[in-house]
Amino acid sequence: MIAAGRLTLEPKIDRVLRRPPDVYEEGGDLVIAGRLERGLPRDLGGHIDVTVIAPDGATLYGAQVNYRADTVATAGAPGPRHGSFRRAHTRYGSYGVYSVRFPGLPPDGSVVRVRHDPDAHPASEPKP
Repeated sequence: MIAAGRLTLEPKIDRVLRRPPDVYEEGGDLVIAGRLERGLPRDLGGHIDVTVIAPDGATLYGAQVNYRADTVATAGAPGPRHGSFRRAHTRYGSYGVYSVRFPGLPPDGSVVRVRHDPDAHPASEPKP
C-alpha cells in the first residue's frame, strides 16, 4: 500500500524503533506490523502508538500496543480489531514484535504514524 502510493508512512525512528513497520491489506483490513530492536530490557514499560489520519486531517484509527497489557484504542478514535505485542527469540537474542489490525481500509492519501513511547500508557499501568 505504501509502495503503490495509496498511503504514506511516517514512523518516528529512534533507538528502539529502528525500522519502519510493514503496512498492508489483509482480508479487507489494514495491518501494521513491525519489530523493536534487539537487546531491550526484559520488563518493557512502554507502548507503540499507531494512528491513521485521513487526507482531511481526521483521525480514522488509533491504538496503543502495550508491552504488558491489552491493546487499547486512542480516545476519540475507532479502535483496532486486534493488536498484539510479543517477544520473539533467536539464537542471537530477543526482540519485540507488534501488530495491529484495523477494520477496513483508509481512503487513498491517508497517513500512518507509528512511534515508540517509552512511558506506560495509563490504561496499561498496574492497578494498586
